[in-house]
Amino acid sequence: MSWTNYLKKGFASIIVLTLALVMFVAFGLNKGFDFTGGTIVTVNAKEYTQAVATEKINTAFSGQQNLKISSMSVGTTNDEKVFTIKYQVWGEVDKVNIAVEEALFEQFGYDKQDAVQQNFITMTTNVQPAYNNSVLTYALLGVIVALVALAFYMWLRHGLATAVTLVASVALDVLMALAIMVIFRIEMSANIGYAISAVAGISAIFNTLMLYRLRANAFLEENKKKSNAQVAEITANESFKSSVIFLGAFAVMLLVFAIIAFGSAGSAVLMVALSLASVFVTTQFVCPNLWQMVFVRKVRQKRTDKAIEIESEVE
Repeated sequence: MSWTNYLKKGFASIIVLTLALVMFVAFGLNKGFDFTGGTIVTVNAKEYTQAVATEKINTAFSGQQNLKISSMSVGTTNDEKVFTIKYQVWGEVDKVNIAVEEALFEQFGYDKQDAVQQNFITMTTNVQPAYNNSVLTYALLGVIVALVALAFYMWLRHGLATAVTLVASVALDVLMALAIMVIFRIEMSANIGYAISAVAGISAIFNTLMLYRLRANAFLEENKKKSNAQVAEITANESFKSSVIFLGAFAVMLLVFAIIAFGSAGSAVLMVALSLASVFVTTQFVCPNLWQMVFVRKVRQKRTDKAIEIESEVE
């Protein structure tokens, strides 16, 4: 069996989903600060530039163990740059937080005993999580509702076979996005719901376009005597180049943004970027293969003049 047949039959997707299930059972989800809580520290950079202050913060945290920075942002208060760092600690929380605080005071040269300078760095510990697993549940419920609505429309407009194919294709891409999150240990944050919705939307658009092409090609005069499998192969070949260019360019753009962005936003964008590979495979291989198995063409045969004459004689 060729590699394209493996993709068409969904074997590659099954392998990825199985691996994700094993990793989920073994390691669970990589929950970010929004789901676990932790420690928030603010640093007033004072006269330091943003680049210098960022380097000092990174140096202070680089020597620490048993912690993970979830996000770092910078804002302005009274025309002074203020950094906000959120991080999670494993082990002795108080001990780690004290070490982080001392390292920051040392890097910035602030005097912790000074009544003014001690407020340049503040720390809030045991911050409670802002979200729980309901975020992921609501995101999936939203996708399901949207899929049902889209499937109902496709059923009324183009028949049950087209609707079933579309729902199955989009559902597969959503599952693959979740699998990618588990396999690559992408941080689960409040942005994960947006990422799932984005993958579902992109998948719905591309698979709908593929189904429209399949139906159009199926009723072309030159394709009426061809099997569904042959029509599916012709249509997939026609759209292959455009899908590679568009999805590839989109994925590269998202990967660049994910590298530039810091924290949970970058993780969510990375999840969408990696999921575009699944959207491509589903659109080009799985969707046409499903369609050719369930779609039934009803071709109306026009009666010839001879047939009309014979019918008249019989009457």
